[in-house]
Amino acid sequence: MEIKTDICVIGAGPAGIAAAISASTENISTFEEGNRRREVLLVDSNAEIGKKLLMTGNGRCNFAHDGLEEDAYRGSFKDVADLFYERMGSDFVLDFMRNIGVFSRNIKGYYYPASNQAVSVVRALDYAVFKQGIKTLLNSKVIKAKKDEAGEFIITVLTSSNNKKNKKMVSEEAVIKAKRVIFACGGKAAANSGSDGSINSVILGLSEGIKFNKQLPALCGLILDEANSDLIKGARAFARVSLFGIKEDAEKELLSSDSGEIVFTENVISGERKCSVSGLPVMSVSRFASEALYNALKIEEGKAFYNELELEVDFAEDLSEKDILIHLLTHVGDKLSIALCGIVNDKIAELIELKGGIKGKINEENAVIAASLIKNMTFKVINTRGYEDSQVTTGGIDLSETDPDSFELKKIKGAYAAGELLDLDGKCGGYNITFALESGFIAGSAAEASLHDN
Repeated sequence: MEIKTDICVIGAGPAGIAAAISASTENISTFEEGNRRREVLLVDSNAEIGKKLLMTGNGRCNFAHDGLEEDAYRGSFKDVADLFYERMGSDFVLDFMRNIGVFSRNIKGYYYPASNQAVSVVRALDYAVFKQGIKTLLNSKVIKAKKDEAGEFIITVLTSSNNKKNKKMVSEEAVIKAKRVIFACGGKAAANSGSDGSINSVILGLSEGIKFNKQLPALCGLILDEANSDLIKGARAFARVSLFGIKEDAEKELLSSDSGEIVFTENVISGERKCSVSGLPVMSVSRFASEALYNALKIEEGKAFYNELELEVDFAEDLSEKDILIHLLTHVGDKLSIALCGIVNDKIAELIELKGGIKGKINEENAVIAASLIKNMTFKVINTRGYEDSQVTTGGIDLSETDPDSFELKKIKGAYAAGELLDLDGKCGGYNITFALESGFIAGSAAEASLHDN
């Protein structure tokens, strides 16, 4: 099977869908037949478009944030992302969503669909793709690509379909001939959503010299070296978490810090139960843990090396250690659990007793120990919860490889990249979806505009 198209978009996540829409329409506010510009083909390995969107925001799809927080973006595209956010930002995303029929709701600065369902966003995007006449090729994995003598892209995909006779999945190769190609297939996060990093080799097949920065888990939980995991699993707390790298001379370097609700859980790794912690602040610092753990295995020039990683948790950010100590001293002779019932979770209070060696009732000595542990309890970080648990990945195509105004790859004329495939990852709060939509829209518009000269 051979398919010809003007623009082939690989990846039907937010970046790919935005790219397809912008490449095929003059004005996203009116999806009309006469408004169509180019023939666009949207390719994805899943059976439906937008699968990964269903997993965001706990199934609610937090697609934008009210304003740009400090250090919201990380990676070589950080400055570019900040620039586009200031120029387009949440207003662009809210307008884009409204134009496809999705009303938004602002919940403490986080924008969600008014329906509070991620599936609403996916349905609206799916209808916009249909209304605009964008063709789709689903259940199709790109396995290689090349350029012919005329400069067009020859893309080979492996397409799966259900055999009606024996009801088994069968695969066959298909060839796509496209004048332009947009790569928007994500990084390595949540491979079951279709983004497994295999597209990297396809891009490198077009130009071996393209620089890819290591893709590592981000926005994920952390695995801790904690013997009392059975005790604290399920415990929730509002806390400040601070990730430190411990150097050979025992010097501590703060890598990242954030506040919010955290939860302790258990993960089974290689048959062993391990303590893990997740929640928005943990997810925020996790990308720095990934980088430090990777660099501990592969020391690169200019990269910091740490003997170990330490997560420091402040279970009472709004209280000073002195305030807590004064409170505890009013409870001398009482059980610690009684004194702490209005400050920390019962399970955390029990953990403080174990870690502090506090037996019996409160006295002046163990009150000091307990106050210190509430404000500065430390855990050794031994790993992240990996790619499957991560919402995005660090790394990807380096900024130096693209034209930041169009996201065209400098070494592959006519090829563009967008979204998570680029070396950029954002904090929780809709920043990643915002950049995916913006970069996809820009890449799609640039790809279409480049055809005017032909």
